Order: sequence, then structure tokens, then C-alpha cells
Amino acid sequence: MYLTTIANGNERAWKLLTSGRAGLPEYHYACDYLSFAIPLRSSFKPLLLPTQQAGYVLQRGSPEQMAELIRFWRNCGREMSFFPAYQASDFQSDGRMRGLRPSDILLARWRGEIVGTMAAWDQMSFRQTVVHGYGHLLRRLRPLINAWSRLRSMSELPRIGQSLALRFAALPIINREHTDCFPILLQALRQLCSGNRHRYLVLGLAEHDRLHQALPRLPGQVYRTRLCLVRWPDTPESQVNHYLQTSFLHQYPPYLELGSL
Repeated sequence: MYLTTIANGNERAWKLLTSGRAGLPEYHYACDYLSFAIPLRSSFKPLLLPTQQAGYVLQRGSPEQMAELIRFWRNCGREMSFFPAYQASDFQSDGRMRGLRPSDILLARWRGEIVGTMAAWDQMSFRQTVVHGYGHLLRRLRPLINAWSRLRSMSELPRIGQSLALRFAALPIINREHTDCFPILLQALRQLCSGNRHRYLVLGLAEHDRLHQALPRLPGQVYRTRLCLVRWPDTPESQVNHYLQTSFLHQYPPYLELGSL
């Protein structure tokens, strides 16, 4: 069984992939996956770490804490479907999380225990999203939008041919009993990422993820993609149906690392 995502609005790809023609596998829609593009400010009050907010101690990760962090992720991952079995090698130069340093990870502690993480993953050195064009209306309004953005110290729409300076909000993993630290971590990460070359912080969550209930109101855009389970003939149909049950999706929401899609 495989996982794939198809952007909403890409009906041509959706119809082709779900047609079953030419030996294509079966595509089974599971749920929507939402990506939140949160604009960053060009100037922002610096966040001094470690700091304490609402009883949580926020601090940067370090190489010495990686073993503890991996244990925390694996414990929380048992409550989610398709959660990666992270290990130390994933954070090396050739690992699945390459480019993400321990110091890029923001963690929250409660009474000394890690209860939440979120990281600022900069992939500009090996993966970029380049603007190839704008719609007619947006192209005409872009100078006005950018002028308004400058007044508010917000990100401007880039030129055609310019890459979007994004940071991915990686590893948004929160202990079930401490979901109230999620907006604290998100706001702190946004503050840490502001004031530099990056324009947006992009956070991805499956629609059934319980963190949606704690997501604060923030400016920006939301993009939807369809998360599908792909079954080849040698995969039992019962295995796919197990994951597609509504009750299962709510109890064990899918986890996808947006920066790895």
C-alpha cells in the first residue's frame, strides 16, 4: 500500500489516476490534507530562548537531546497512522530530514518532560518552489498588495521566476494532554522565523488531526490536497479498508511530514 496526495482542483490528474486504465492501481480517497501558508513579518521582536510561557519552558533542540526527542516522537506516533519511525540517521546530511538541524527544533517542556515540538525546516539549498506566473487579476493587483504588505511588515508576493522563500513547520507533534501548548509553539516558531529572508511558514495537518481544535486564527492561505491510499493487486483489500474507516481515521489520524511530500 502506498500514500499519495493530489492537489484539489487538479481534476485532470484525479480522473486519470482513478480511472483504473492501463494497469493503474486503485486510488482510495481517505481525507483532505491541509497546508497553512502563514506569512512572516519582515521585522519582529526577537524571541530569547529558553523562555517560559503559560507554564511551558520553550527551548531549542540540541544534539544531546536527540535521543530524548526521538523517544518522544515515537511515543506520540503510536496515536497516528503512517507515522515515521524516526531515528538519528534521519537527521544526517543524507537522511529523510536532511537540512534540519537540532537547533532548528523548538520544544516545549512541562515539569521537565518534553510535551511538544515544532521545527523550522529550511529546504532552500536543495528544494525550491518557483513562481511561474499569476492569474490576470492577481498580476494586476500585485503592486498594490505588495505596497500594503510593506506597510504591515508582511511578506510580499515574489516576482515571476523568483523562488518562494518557505520554511516548513516540521514535526508538529504534541502530547495529547498538552494540546494547549500547540498555539504557543506555533507563535514562537513564527516569531523565530520572522525578520529574515523567509516569507512563509507552511504547516501541514490532516483534516482529522486533533491539533485543528487548538489552531489559532492566523493570516494566510489554506491549500487542500486529497490524501489517497493506493492499492496494487497484491495488497489485500481488507488492509486498505481498515484504514479508510471513519472511526479509525478519527482515532488514529494520518500523519504526513509536509516537507517530505
